[in-house]
Amino acid sequence: MEIEFVSKNISDVLTPGQIEDLRTLQAMPELSKAFSTGWIAGGFARHMLLGGRIHTYFQHDKFWSDDGNHGDLDFFFPDESTANIAASCTNMLNSGRMAFAHSISARSTSGLRFKVQFVSHPTLCKPTLEDTIKRFDFLNCMVGIEGDTITYPVGWREAEDERRLKIVSGHSPFLGGRILKYLTHRGFEGITDDSLQVLKEWFASVAGSKFDPDLYRHIDEKYFQKSVDGLQNAGLVNKEDLVFFINRWKIIHHEMSYGHSTTIVTHDDWALSRMTGDAA
Repeated sequence: MEIEFVSKNISDVLTPGQIEDLRTLQAMPELSKAFSTGWIAGGFARHMLLGGRIHTYFQHDKFWSDDGNHGDLDFFFPDESTANIAASCTNMLNSGRMAFAHSISARSTSGLRFKVQFVSHPTLCKPTLEDTIKRFDFLNCMVGIEGDTITYPVGWREAEDERRLKIVSGHSPFLGGRILKYLTHRGFEGITDDSLQVLKEWFASVAGSKFDPDLYRHIDEKYFQKSVDGLQNAGLVNKEDLVFFINRWKIIHHEMSYGHSTTIVTHDDWALSRMTGDAA
């Protein structure tokens, strides 16, 4: 799918208050290197393009919870070395290294708390902002800010007005969980009709374990089962899709027999139970 992008100066798109928010983040010493050598892309940039302010995207420190309601700040870079240098300039709490990014927790001078990710895996480092966002799974999230320029795809506003996710790529194993996140916490009402085929292809990839094992080796079967289960509850998995997962996951039942102090353990196939409507 060929996607055309538009780039504009932030002064033509953002309000003065939003630009002040952005300047507040750019002024944080811990983030200065990331802003000067990389770019923001994804949920935060989308939030800004929608007219949002940082206090409605991040969370004040005294109300902090890890429930998924708040947003993250994701920086991308042209190469791994640049990402590592930017991350090494930070002096924030709870720094960590995941399989694909340095993840750290930051606080602004106004008390907002948020997670910052410095994406550093070579597979995810791209030479330009546009190259970065064009590989995202949702067209809705193909928004980035580099310096004083904001970039987004043609048709972005129309997709947002529909309040439905437009899925354009199923290469990420996180797709299922991300769909649920945006349906649950970002106010989307469903996915577009042309997204259904991409989602079906993702089901096939999950069933065939076709994801890059080096990049996503820390993901286990429980994550995939939980994601597919949630999508099924959301009405996005039909019986044809469930065929992919026959003999993949089990539902375990424990029955206690108190008179004889024994436990009876039985196993049902998750997909078959879902197909017949017998799942708990």
